[in-house]
Amino acid sequence: MGYDNTIRQAFEIYRTLEADYSDYPVRIFRLGQTYGKLGYAKRAIKEYKRANLLISDLSSIPEEDRTHTLPNHDLDHIKARLPKLLGYQYWAQSEKLARKDGGEIERLSLLAQAYGVTSEYLDLNLEDDLKSIHNNLLFYATQYFDVAKGVGSETPVLTKKTIQDHLRIVEELVPSLMETNDVKLLDTVAYAYFVTGQPSKAKMAATRVQKTIFEDRELEEAGFDYATSRMVRRAHKIFLETNPGNIGEIGRAHV
Repeated sequence: MGYDNTIRQAFEIYRTLEADYSDYPVRIFRLGQTYGKLGYAKRAIKEYKRANLLISDLSSIPEEDRTHTLPNHDLDHIKARLPKLLGYQYWAQSEKLARKDGGEIERLSLLAQAYGVTSEYLDLNLEDDLKSIHNNLLFYATQYFDVAKGVGSETPVLTKKTIQDHLRIVEELVPSLMETNDVKLLDTVAYAYFVTGQPSKAKMAATRVQKTIFEDRELEEAGFDYATSRMVRRAHKIFLETNPGNIGEIGRAHV
C-alpha cells in the first residue's frame, strides 16, 4: 500500500509540472514510468514515445543551445533505458489481451512491437545490460512464436530462427546457464527450449526454476507474487509435458 501511494504521489507531481514543463523529456519519461507502475500500459506507451521523439530531436542540438537544460549524460541515460521500458509496456498491454477471446492478432502486433523497440537498445552499442535485453528479446520472440503457432499465422514476423539466435547469444553470455540462480532468465530459456522443440534442455531449465524458487526461504515465507507464481506454473507445465508419467520427480509445483 505504501509503495502504491508513493507512485501515485509521484504521478501527481509529474502531472502538476506539466504546465511549466510540457515538453521536458525528463518529466515525460518519469510520467511514463509512473503510468507503467500503476498498470496503465497504453498511457505509459504514449508518454515513452513522446519522450523518445523529444530525445531524438535534442540529440542533434548542442547541449548549450537546448531550450531546456538537459545535460548529455541525462539524455544518454534516458535514451539507454527507453527501449527496454517501452518494450515491456507493449508486452504488458499484450498480456491484457491474453485474457480475452479473439485478441490474438492484436496481441501478435504488440509482441512484435515489444521486440522491435527493445532491439533498438542493440543499436546503441552498450554492453551494461545485454543479458537482460537478450532475455527480454528472447521472451517476446518466444511468446510471439507460441501465439502465432496457436492461430496458424502463415507469415510470422518472429520465427523459430529468431528464438534460436537469441538462445545462442544468451548461452554465450551465461556459459554456466543451468547453474545460474537468475530465475527470470531460466524461466525464459525453459520456455524457449520448450517452444522450439528441445525437451531435454527445457526440462533441465524448468527443474532449475522450481528448485531455485523453492530454495529461497525468504521468498517462500513472504509469499509468491503474481510473476513468481506464473514462473512456477510454467515450469511445472513444461516439466510435465517433457516428462510424462513422472510427476513426483520435481518438488512442490502446486501454485
